[in-house]
Amino acid sequence: MQNTEQTPRDASTEAGGRPWRHRIVENDTLRMTVLSMLAAAVAIGLSTLLIATPLGDALGVGAARRASWMTGLMTLCLMWSIYSALDTVVLYRWLGRRDSTDLHALLRTRSRGPKESVNPGGWRALMLGASSTLGNTVTFSVMAMLVVVISMWMPEVRSVLTMRLLAVATVLASWASIVLAQALRYARLAAQHDPKRSRPEGESPAPPIRFRGSDAPVFSDYVALSLTLSTMMGAQDVVFSGRAARTAVREHALVGFLFNSMIIAALASLLLTVA
Repeated sequence: MQNTEQTPRDASTEAGGRPWRHRIVENDTLRMTVLSMLAAAVAIGLSTLLIATPLGDALGVGAARRASWMTGLMTLCLMWSIYSALDTVVLYRWLGRRDSTDLHALLRTRSRGPKESVNPGGWRALMLGASSTLGNTVTFSVMAMLVVVISMWMPEVRSVLTMRLLAVATVLASWASIVLAQALRYARLAAQHDPKRSRPEGESPAPPIRFRGSDAPVFSDYVALSLTLSTMMGAQDVVFSGRAARTAVREHALVGFLFNSMIIAALASLLLTVA
């Protein structure tokens, strides 16, 4: 695997020397905030269109579209589905087309992301999704669970095909976001590895993630790793080393198991329910 040793940030990597759009993309908190605001604006506009025009009748929403709870549920589903799509496009354009050296250098120097390999943060950061990528993962999972459970228990929602499709889109979008968030976590973990950093006795300085047969992994390799772990298939051609890597895999496996067993089961129940 190529050299991913930790290097200090210098003046050229500070925010003041970067275009504003780069600073937004490279800072997880800013990127999530801006994309959430954009997704919310689009979702509110679409919800208003469905409520105030005959389009709602054409899509089968009917009189229920004027209920405040239906409006809120519809807006939430649209918002998170749109946010996930935007985040996927942004991450692909930002990281997906970079070679291995450029990818790891960016994540090691300019990227301002959660400190997955250093400190998971406190409860406040976790709730805000700023402590670690796991915080974002939990947020997406809880959101999908609430939407599907609420939809499954409300006959008024189950009877509307559009709302069932939105619930499906919300769960699929959340699952895709989980995969991408964890892929970014693994990529940062590898990029920010510093073999010279002091470690507890017995802890190996070996790279936390090594891909067999690939000395220069790109972002798609980390996405594939996250995808296999999210589907509980296991990563047979990847070697993990160190406590930070084991912690990342353990947390990912736990969230993935809960998501796959609970959310997908609830989604299946929703789709198979006859109103």
